Amino acid sequence: MNRFRIGLKIKLRRYNKADDPSPLHVTLFQEVERYNILLNNILSTLTLLKKGIKAGAYTRSLLISTCALLWERGLRVGAA
Repeated sequence: MNRFRIGLKIKLRRYNKADDPSPLHVTLFQEVERYNILLNNILSTLTLLKKGIKAGAYTRSLLISTCALLWERGLRVGAA
């Protein structure tokens, strides 16, 4: 699914800062984790959107060709 990794790598940084558990570092690591979760959600949503657009384009072309065929055969689409 992912062709590339998105997000900030924090494991090494967290290891380097393990001896300094200041509130600033704790907060920053929490925010980076939240940011990575947000990026992953955005990526998965965009992937689903792309699939939906492809499916919609196929469905639209199928609908247009069906309406054209009905029109050619004398059946009026949308007529009561």
